[in-house]
Parts: sequence; C-alpha cells; structure tokens
Amino acid sequence: MLIAVLFLILTAYSLITPAEVKKEVINQTLEQRVTFSHSVIPQRSILYPEPEPLTNQAGKYFIKIIDEFKVGIKADIVSNPKVPVEGTSTVDLKLRAREDDVDLWSRDYILSPEAKFEGTGTFPVIDDAFIVPLPAIQEFIKQVEEETGIRPRNGYLLDITPVIKTKATNKEITNDFNPSLSFSLSQNRIISQSKLQQENIVSLADTKVIPGYINILVCRVPVVYARYIFGGLTLLGLGAAVWLFGLYRRNKPFESEALTINRRYRSRIITAQNSLLNSELSVIHLQSFKELLKLADERDKSIISICEDGNNTCRYCVPDGKTLYCYLASNEAPERSDAPPRSSMNERVISETGSTV
Repeated sequence: MLIAVLFLILTAYSLITPAEVKKEVINQTLEQRVTFSHSVIPQRSILYPEPEPLTNQAGKYFIKIIDEFKVGIKADIVSNPKVPVEGTSTVDLKLRAREDDVDLWSRDYILSPEAKFEGTGTFPVIDDAFIVPLPAIQEFIKQVEEETGIRPRNGYLLDITPVIKTKATNKEITNDFNPSLSFSLSQNRIISQSKLQQENIVSLADTKVIPGYINILVCRVPVVYARYIFGGLTLLGLGAAVWLFGLYRRNKPFESEALTINRRYRSRIITAQNSLLNSELSVIHLQSFKELLKLADERDKSIISICEDGNNTCRYCVPDGKTLYCYLASNEAPERSDAPPRSSMNERVISETGSTV
C-alpha cells in the first residue's frame, strides 16, 4: 500500500511538472567597449617648474596653466560568435551652458568626422587622442557672456561623445552606442565627471523548447515518459492493494452477532446476570437489535446484556414497567461457506439427440 501511495505521489509530481520548458538562448551578441583617457600638458610655472603630462587626474586641471588638453578614445567592437560587422563612427564635442539642470545654450564641435569601418570578431574602431580646443572654447564663452550679460550659475559642461553605429551584416542585430565623457568647465578649472570605461551589449536571442526532466535519485527521466511509467506503476500498485484487501476480507474470521453488538454499543450496555431479572415480568421478543435500541432511546433506558457460560445466545433486555423487551443474539461465530466447485466438462452428459442433461 505504501508503494502505491509513493507511486501516486510521483505520478502527481510528474503531472504538475511541465513537459516542455521554453528557454531563451542567445545566438549572437554585439558588444561595444569604450575606454576614455584624458591628459594635459601644463605650462611651465611655479606649480610645474618642469612640466610633464598629467594623465587621468582625479582632481582638477587649472585652465590658466594648461598648454594642451587631450582626450584619448579607444573603442572596440566584439561580435560573438565571429560575424562580419560594419558601421560608422564620429567623435563630437558639445559645449553646454547649464543653469538649474537646464541647458541655456549649446555649441557643437567635430573632433573626428564620420568614418566607415568593417571587421570580424574583435577589432578596434577608434584608437586615437583628440585635442580639445580650449582656447577657442574660452573665447566663444567670453563673447557669449559679453553679448548676453549672463553667466550660468552651474557653469559649463564639455561632452566628448564617440557616436558608433554598428550592424552585423548577416544578422538582424544593431548596436548604436553613444558613450560620453563629461567635464565641468569654469573660469579657472576643468573637472572630469564620467567613468573612463563604458560598454554596451546587444543580444539576439531565440526561444527554444526544451523537454522537461524529473530527477529521481541518480536518474534523469523525461517528464512525458515519467507520467506513463509512474501512472502504470500506480495502477499496478493500487490493483495489488485492492487484491490484498479482498484476500484479507475473505480470510478474516467472522465474529458473532453478540460480539459485534457489544463492540459497537458498549457505552449503552450494562452486563448483568439472569438471576437479577424479575421472572414475573411479561417478556416481549423483538425481531432486531435496532428495534431494541430505538425503544431504549425512547424510554431513556440502558440495555441490559445477559450472556451466561455454556449458552450460545446472549439476551439484551430493556425493562419497562411490568414488561421486559428482549432480543436474542447468537454468541457463536458463523462458519464461512465455500462456494460449490464448478462442474468440469467430464461431468456433463450429452444425450444422443445432442441436448445437455
């Protein structure tokens, strides 16, 4: 029985487990990796008596003693798996006047014109250093401030942006990435505000249907097969359990009617001796114990049981005034009756006319 229950649980588990699982599989990736760098060559001054290039300074560059300001850009394209890739790239510089997170005005510069590229796998698109025209930018800012009479409270921003547009020639996948390196610009200082390494990945994925599996101990069984296997084993186990239960019922010894009554209604029955009953009472025998039980309920009385040794019957009584209501129950277990054997073909007699006798 326990085995049948176990197989039933496994069958239910296999039914609630999906037979198929949809999984997203990435077929193609197109990645852009951009690394920025910035450096200045300071003028000879008290602060820098022997000028040397200052690279990727986390602090500030002082504009008045900058001789040259460069921004390095290294941009790589990575296609996985390797497929032909083509596209265009430009490097733009935007000057923005900011006040309360709003652009008052802007001016665009081109550091590198549009260039086409193509390649396969991993290859560089941009690998160069670009001079930022700080003197021209400062002169332009000065003229705008003189004409408008406005100097933005939040200063100015310089955005250096490589605009890279890529496309895999044999795949429907594109990657248009515009990383940016920003600097805050004031009258005296220029400060970097962006990460030096930036990347962007675009994936081309398909949905595949994968068969579901159930792990049982060290076995990995497909869900569809598991449903048939466990379902069959469950039916086999339940059939065996029903057969064993029927075999138990057939071989179980019968109990007497009196024993059955005493077991079921022991809380309602009082055991007594025959000598305690008044022999002058009028006795009425009932046909069933249920009638006696109903009578006891109506009279709100207990049932008296008298089972004497050597007697094959037990008497159940309910006294009511001068009347004694009784029911006699057998105290012997009934014998099991076996079905008569079926007659064989040899025991059948066929007459000359062909009829069976």
